[in-house]
Amino acid sequence: MPIKDLHEKPFDGATLTKLKLFEEYAKAWIPTFVMQQNKEIYIFDFFAGSGRDKNGEWGSPIRILRQVGIQSHNIQKNGATIYLVLNEYKTDKFRLLQKAIEEFIHLEENRELRRLVSSQKVHILVRNQEIIEVFSEYYPKMLTLPSLVYMDQNGVKFLTLDYLKKFEECAFMDVLYFISSSHYQRFCRQPEFRELNLPINTETIRSATRGRVHEVLVEEIRKILPSTTRIRLYPFSLKKDNGNVHGVIFGAKHPRAVDKFLHATWKLNEQNGSANYDIEEESENIQQEWDFSMAGEVSVKKKVSKIEKFQESFQNEILARKIKNNKDAYFFTLNCGHIPAHAKNVLSEMKKEKKIDFEGRSPFVTYDAVLGRTNERKTVEFKVL
Repeated sequence: MPIKDLHEKPFDGATLTKLKLFEEYAKAWIPTFVMQQNKEIYIFDFFAGSGRDKNGEWGSPIRILRQVGIQSHNIQKNGATIYLVLNEYKTDKFRLLQKAIEEFIHLEENRELRRLVSSQKVHILVRNQEIIEVFSEYYPKMLTLPSLVYMDQNGVKFLTLDYLKKFEECAFMDVLYFISSSHYQRFCRQPEFRELNLPINTETIRSATRGRVHEVLVEEIRKILPSTTRIRLYPFSLKKDNGNVHGVIFGAKHPRAVDKFLHATWKLNEQNGSANYDIEEESENIQQEWDFSMAGEVSVKKKVSKIEKFQESFQNEILARKIKNNKDAYFFTLNCGHIPAHAKNVLSEMKKEKKIDFEGRSPFVTYDAVLGRTNERKTVEFKVL
């Protein structure tokens, strides 16, 4: 099956959204580990591309580099060294990538970044190899050191159980995988797809609606992970101009990483936080209500937003005493793919309506209150009235 070259034309809207998501997560991830005074930090872009499109729009490696430069002061202050490993297998793109990096570093506004490079606080390692060669070379580093991995492939070839198992073994790794979900749905019966070590139910994928295919694919991948896994997978769907739906899979072990990723996705789409389109049209989030008027009882249908659906479920869990405190609330919220602010609003309203009570003004549904430093942690119990 032929694969299109994404850099032969300007980035489309879906690709730009993906790049914004990549950069937004790097913006949150880099200072987290720099401020923890980690001496070595690794960022990998295994499908780096040419660095920009034909219109000069920066690609993922330059966007990541931009966020590294923004953290110049913190990198110097905390003694961190960042290794940015950029791999592009195609030789022509590899050369264009080298040129794009050189030009970006020497822009007037990137003086601090140049200082980081010249002082060897930032190492930019540009490679022109097969991904398996670079991955194998650096895997020992990934096992023990903070690592952020971008797998921005054109297709699904490197989405295999083998890679997922390797990520499981890494202590401090977050990964953002791009996969062509619609292509997998369409061609999963062909030999090259059947040969992938990805033992998921292809019939479930084939029967998924177009708008939901990426979410269904991620759910099927979750099912094949070991029951003991600590990796949590979250989807972000991307609809292309031609209607095909692909997407990003985010994987991480630590709740703080999940928290930061969800903040990035809800920043991109305040309506659903999981797609660059109205994915809720694909589900039947319809509630029937009764309108009592002079004409009598009239049944009307109301579309329920993703946030409203979550908040109703969240409130029911509290009233059923299944969510008893801010820790329960925090993990329930992340597991549902929502940000803590959505839970906080419900708790504040329930207290105002005297459905529940808790000490203080804030329910403290935050990472710092639940899992932060010992002196920042706070337990808030919810009492159902």
